[in-house]
Amino acid sequence: MARSPRSEGRASSSEPTLPRAATHRTEVRSNDSLHLVVSGRVAIQRTTRFGEEALLFVRGPGDAFGELALVYPGQRSATVYALEPAETMCVLRREFERLRAAHPAVDRTLVSLLAHEPRRMNELVTEAYYESAEKRVLRRLVDLVAVYDSRAPQTVIPLTQVQLASLAGASRATVNAVLAAEQGRGTITLRRGATIVLDPGALARRAGLRATGERPSAPDGAESELGEDRRVRGSLSGRLL
Repeated sequence: MARSPRSEGRASSSEPTLPRAATHRTEVRSNDSLHLVVSGRVAIQRTTRFGEEALLFVRGPGDAFGELALVYPGQRSATVYALEPAETMCVLRREFERLRAAHPAVDRTLVSLLAHEPRRMNELVTEAYYESAEKRVLRRLVDLVAVYDSRAPQTVIPLTQVQLASLAGASRATVNAVLAAEQGRGTITLRRGATIVLDPGALARRAGLRATGERPSAPDGAESELGEDRRVRGSLSGRLL
């Protein structure tokens, strides 16, 4: 396994970089590797057929991306860039094949990891059809609290309203209205280019979640989507490190 460099580093065959837009975005170009996020946060986005950039997910330490590249040798379907100085550990497909041959149990972890993404995408599609834009904005804020350390009394989410709008599939005007309303309720406070979450529990309840990150539609005894995501990725990370 190779450590990919921070945003200032150079790329090599085993150390793909993460290009940064605007200020300091570094992008993953390699399409033959899985990345485990060691530090920092990265954004995963896709360009629509209309040329617009749609922000899909934000990943943080303990998360992974590029898992499909381990089993499908094709062009990446999304772009990943660092939102801040970040470091990942890279697993090339050829290295992973050797690991699978030596430890067959790794296959079960990989299947769990691959199965999670369609479930998550199905959930987002369902939200887009049946949930209001306000609820989607609140749910993305709750998700981001976990990414940016939910253990802290106040969680700073350094994303712009345009980025939040893209994550939630809403307009910037809707995001602005939702954030202004929540600031009035005292659950968040706003500063330039960031949202500071003061009461994630209240946000979760207003978003229709039983607890932070947990959907009410989850079957009895099931883990929350976010908790399952972390568990599977942590399992893979533990087998590889």
